[in-house]
Amino acid sequence: MRMAMLLLSLAAPSRLSVGQARVPAAVCGTDGRAPAAVSAALLAVRDTVWRAWFAGDQPALHRLLAPELIVLGRDRTTHLDDELASAKASGEHQHLVALTFPHTDMQCYGDVAVLYSSYVVQLRDGSQATTMAGVATEVFVHRGGGWVNTAWQLTSR
Repeated sequence: MRMAMLLLSLAAPSRLSVGQARVPAAVCGTDGRAPAAVSAALLAVRDTVWRAWFAGDQPALHRLLAPELIVLGRDRTTHLDDELASAKASGEHQHLVALTFPHTDMQCYGDVAVLYSSYVVQLRDGSQATTMAGVATEVFVHRGGGWVNTAWQLTSR
């Protein structure tokens, strides 16, 4: 009977038994493709992260950005505290007018997803409008029942 229970627990598609611990199955498989629901969730979280960043929404960013965040910049690497400060300053001085992602490719393996996107951001600072465009590479990890952004690199066009 114990052997049958062990085999059933190992065969269950949604869980893997490791010693006495039960570990949820990975969100994505090993082929790099995200299921439709996972893809939709990632695109929504990515949009929310960007909007929260430009709004300087600190509570949202604390939920959506990983404590170990790494941001690769042209001249330096920044981390969570730097990005929170930059987002706060941006939110105090600029207003997001439009945000689009004309093209996004995605790879998803286990609980890690990488998004490769083109972006266009329109901002307004008083009467001055600015448009930024470029490409982004972003890494998300499925943790605690949701996706968190652990790294990104933006390149302007």
